[in-house]
Amino acid sequence: MTDFLVNLFKVSDPSEARGNAVTAREVLDEGASRIQSDLAAQSEVQARLAEVMARVYLNLGLYRDAEGLAQQSLELRRRVLGPLHPDTLLSLNLRGVVAVQQGDVAGAERAFRQASDGATTVLGENNARTLTFKANVAGAMAMQGRAAEAERLERDILNRRRQVLGSNHQETLQSINNLATVLMQEKKNDEAEALLREGLAVSQRTLGTDHPETLLQFVNLGELLQQEGKFAEAESYYRSALGASLRVLTPRHPDTVYVQVVLAGLLNESGRFQEAEVLLREAIRNGQGGERAVLLLADSLMRQRRFAEAERLLSAAYTRPPARGDAADSSADSIVEGLVALYDAWGKPAKAAEWRAKQPKPAAPTPVK
Repeated sequence: MTDFLVNLFKVSDPSEARGNAVTAREVLDEGASRIQSDLAAQSEVQARLAEVMARVYLNLGLYRDAEGLAQQSLELRRRVLGPLHPDTLLSLNLRGVVAVQQGDVAGAERAFRQASDGATTVLGENNARTLTFKANVAGAMAMQGRAAEAERLERDILNRRRQVLGSNHQETLQSINNLATVLMQEKKNDEAEALLREGLAVSQRTLGTDHPETLLQFVNLGELLQQEGKFAEAESYYRSALGASLRVLTPRHPDTVYVQVVLAGLLNESGRFQEAEVLLREAIRNGQGGERAVLLLADSLMRQRRFAEAERLLSAAYTRPPARGDAADSSADSIVEGLVALYDAWGKPAKAAEWRAKQPKPAAPTPVK
């Protein structure tokens, strides 16, 4: 029965079902209800299925549902299997992955470190699962601005994966991408570009153009090329990623919307404001574009001298309550900055001054002792 249900839920994974979100949601919701009622006496089975369903909800961008199921799986496995069982550590890592998507990166790092330390103890430091958990620790470090720490850890993970798994393995490709991303953060662009081109070539050859890992390689290489001013080449990679996302995921999936937004940013930077506007309005309409999409759309409208439309957009974003998992304060600060820029461009210095007064004061420097 367990294998049957696991296979049922896997079919709903966008990477296998090509993105039918409505069908997946219906299957998952029904399955979650049945597991609670039909498998109450089978805790290990419940935990396994809660993990599977949490992953699919995560892939669909339904983070609230994913959070509850990931936590349920973790609690069941801690109680039944113990805190250091490999399956318990897997659920702990999943809890961290959900936390990242909800904006709690510090909490995610704590979960990843616990999982990594536990896996090192029971599985060994070169075990594939241990290296996955360590890679998540490094990713959380980078997201919090600790790039030098993240680089050291990512280099160690990449070397171990090359030795243990080989250069063509998907997890090795992930390490290439992860290290390149950190190097980009540190402005080490030459080494980052070489790594990304290597990873993309291997990923296309071994995994195919539509694989999520290939999609990520396209986007990261595009972002690096955009930083270097190579707009035409960057656009080609973004459009390849967007086409793959629309085939594999759903139009509302966060990864699809993210590609739309970065492509729109490039179009804005290239002066193609109307093309950017179309993509950004679609991203916002799908409810996944977030603050970045709003600010880019406002910038596009401002560049077209449609100041009143930009004002309505930014004012609505400033008063709208933040979505679950958003960093409310930083989001509001960014919108305030956007309003200041708008009124400066519009030639309304009094309004610009009014909003500039709402910007947070710079932190006082720490006294040297």
